[in-house]
Amino acid sequence: MIYDLLEDLAINNGGLIIGGIALMVSVVSALYSHRMGGFSNRSGLIKDQFNAFDELTRIRMENWHLNHLFELEPNYAMVSRQVSRAVGELSERDRQKMLLQERAVALAIFQAFEQNLYQIGQAKEHKDGHAETFLTEVCHYFTGRLLRNPRLIFYWAEDGGNLAEYMEEDTKDAYLKGVRPGYTYQDSIGPFGGKEE
Repeated sequence: MIYDLLEDLAINNGGLIIGGIALMVSVVSALYSHRMGGFSNRSGLIKDQFNAFDELTRIRMENWHLNHLFELEPNYAMVSRQVSRAVGELSERDRQKMLLQERAVALAIFQAFEQNLYQIGQAKEHKDGHAETFLTEVCHYFTGRLLRNPRLIFYWAEDGGNLAEYMEEDTKDAYLKGVRPGYTYQDSIGPFGGKEE
């Protein structure tokens, strides 16, 4: 009896059943595509972040005399001394060139931090919790480690390089909340000797 009923339903309402199955397949497919799209976007985001760090690493490798800018605070003094010994005595002209290049790379590091903050804002706006979590972890690397570099602290400071002036207010706020409370000192001299004028 049940088989007869199912057979009648299949014969008389075959289009309805096929349509229902097609609708279910479409919904499942859409959900899967959305899920995989989110995965793809997150994979791209991770790749983009590592590409940015790869670019900073490239700058570091091509400019060995600026290695001290990429050092975390516990290693900074040692690497700064190594750079100082490696460059040796500098003419005033060469020292000024080194300071200009050092300033430019410090600004690039701060801009990478600011870009990360913008990306966190976009992730929040689009309610992408996975991206927000990942980008916040990257931000914590900046605020809790890299930006506490004593020479970068000097370049950020108003009485130092004043590079904070180039940053947006949200970036300045994030820096004050994340970096300032934990840093120990700023290096106003650096490995090239003398304060930037």
